[in-house]
Amino acid sequence: MQFNGRLIALTVSSAVLLAVPAVAQATPGQPAERAAKFTTIKTWSGAKQQACKKATPNGKSWKVVTRVVNGREAEVGVGLIVLKGEQEVDRAATPIVKKGVTSKLVSVKIRKDKRYTLEAFQFQGQMGDGGPIKLKKIRRC
Repeated sequence: MQFNGRLIALTVSSAVLLAVPAVAQATPGQPAERAAKFTTIKTWSGAKQQACKKATPNGKSWKVVTRVVNGREAEVGVGLIVLKGEQEVDRAATPIVKKGVTSKLVSVKIRKDKRYTLEAFQFQGQMGDGGPIKLKKIRRC
């Protein structure tokens, strides 16, 4: 009987130890974007610009969320611009963050229409253009 009791106790404690990391990852109250699977859309000398997208309630647009994970030497910020043809429709930029820091999230809305394009940029003292980003390459949040 003692052996069965020890076996049950060992099984229960193993199950608890395995469950703890899963609970730690799904923290209540954590914003959906923080838990999202981000896509690295640009790398700026070691700083990664990441993004994810989700459909808006009306289904006619995407909300694209971006952040910078700064693993480089210098401070850097990133952003997104939505264009309709040559005209800027929306823009969002993170604050400049130091090495080893992940920025807060910023977002833009882009209509699901081929006339609209999404462009990435980075900045330190001045802005650098990363060019167009294809929405189909960005994962859903």
